[in-house]
Amino acid sequence: MKALLTVIIVIIFSVPALAEDTEIRLKALEEAVKKQQAVLDNMVPERSAPGHGEKAAMSAPKISLVLDTAFYSSKFNDAELEARQLPGFNTAAFDKSNGFDAVAELFIFAPVDPYFRLHTTIPIGVDGAELEEAYFATTALPFGLGVKGGRFKSGFGLMNKMHPHEWAFADAPLVYSAFLGSEGLIENGASLVYEPGLPFHAELGIEALEGDNEVLFGSGARSGAHAYAAYMRAFFGITDTVTLRIGASGAKGDTLTESAAKGFELAGDSRLYAAELSLGWERSHEHGLIMEAEYFYRVQDGELTDTTLLTSSVLERRQDGFYAQAVYRLGRWAWAVRYDKLAVGKDEYLLDGISNDFGRAPRRISGALEIHPSDASRIRLQYGHDLSARDNRVNREFFLQFVMMIGEHGGHHKETH
Repeated sequence: MKALLTVIIVIIFSVPALAEDTEIRLKALEEAVKKQQAVLDNMVPERSAPGHGEKAAMSAPKISLVLDTAFYSSKFNDAELEARQLPGFNTAAFDKSNGFDAVAELFIFAPVDPYFRLHTTIPIGVDGAELEEAYFATTALPFGLGVKGGRFKSGFGLMNKMHPHEWAFADAPLVYSAFLGSEGLIENGASLVYEPGLPFHAELGIEALEGDNEVLFGSGARSGAHAYAAYMRAFFGITDTVTLRIGASGAKGDTLTESAAKGFELAGDSRLYAAELSLGWERSHEHGLIMEAEYFYRVQDGELTDTTLLTSSVLERRQDGFYAQAVYRLGRWAWAVRYDKLAVGKDEYLLDGISNDFGRAPRRISGALEIHPSDASRIRLQYGHDLSARDNRVNREFFLQFVMMIGEHGGHHKETH
């Protein structure tokens, strides 16, 4: 109750100041984007298209910026939050601390010529900027084929390709935190996608990846590409207002990671499988319901070595988890609910054939209320009842999140492959 009162008081006194500060920053960022666009518009306006003698106009890049800022409050202090993790699943702590946080994402998208387009995503936080995505995608291959290369979000799973500001909640589902880490599967590599000409839309994709993900693979497992992913999904129009999406994904590769146990290094191989389901009803642009669910299953085998004593044991892990969520939108308002659970049917953590018990299955239930002042802004209040740390201690947590967009947003959605 004290936590709830604290959040309410903070919201009442902080929202006006936060809104004013956000408006100032957005105006400054908008001016910066306009100046950058002006520079780009003055670049060489045309060039020869490859393979043709005729001139082809070079499109100016589309630039957009998304500001994602939030206030977080928990019944635990920051030291306790830092100690919370998913025992038996992942040693990394949840990336949460009490107070305010902000990150901006810069998106740049443009056709290169009639055959390629480029996409870049650059998150900017208090620690600086980083290159999240930078890849080319083909636009003119025959037979429904598409190729992508560079650094990109894998097509694995339902949510992995989405950016955080597109999520229905302020935080990622537990299955992503447990099996892929807070950032998901983002890799250097190449992908091939095939879209067959069927009465319904379908896509099949295969990816060769560098294997940098520190939870599932690890950059030191082997030099060069040592991870692979594949997925297939289909989209059906059941009626004029109801759509169904189903899919399955798989990823495998060599593993060298410290995510299995603190102070230990796992060398071996990993496989991760996922099944996805999405059912949507849309009466209009501002009135609809979408229900989604994903199930993950991990198989991991290898040698677990104590990095201090240099003693080793054989580790076998067979673990699973799922989440299900529903979002209902009416006008400018939206309501969402989500249930997460790990170790639904499988939670085997065997060391030299001996089972380790870490306690009750991690689980969490979350609810959110949103208002959309416009298509370019969103305000979300979220509550979470979190029992994911397997210690029977409930983390009652609150988010107050503001998401705002400027520029020609949506370029990263135009790429299918």
